[in-house]
Amino acid sequence: MAKHRLNLFNLEGNLFTHDIEKALPFDSHFDLVYSFGVLHHTPDIKTAIRNIYNVLKPGGEFKCMLYAKNSLKYFQIKEGLDQYEAKSGVPIANVYTNEEIYDLFSDFENINIKQTHIFPYKIEPYKRHEYVLEDHYQNMPHELFKVMENNLGWHLCIKSYK
Repeated sequence: MAKHRLNLFNLEGNLFTHDIEKALPFDSHFDLVYSFGVLHHTPDIKTAIRNIYNVLKPGGEFKCMLYAKNSLKYFQIKEGLDQYEAKSGVPIANVYTNEEIYDLFSDFENINIKQTHIFPYKIEPYKRHEYVLEDHYQNMPHELFKVMENNLGWHLCIKSYK
């Protein structure tokens, strides 16, 4: 997918494929490491994050997304209200509190966590690229929905530095 994006935007770049749970073949190499939607499926996330830290240049930035334990989505899954894209019984889909993030990222500096993303749409119309709000969101003021996302969103967007 990364190669496709480079071609799509006519960009140059080097792509590397490697198991993040094993030592990476380069040190202090990158200005930025970005992960969205992968690390929460990693069995040994502590090793993965340590390896990411090791490949960053001093001052380098690590941006990633992990799932929030204190989220509406997680509470629904725990209560058996499986969601279209998130279900109970998934082999690995780890969730974290902010405190657990700070512990995982203890080697990093300036750790910033932003919680976001409550999926408000009905699934069947969404599959057809139609954006119809679930009934319980239809009359909710936008400001209230944003408050809910900031406190109960599924995604923890994390930015940190070496």
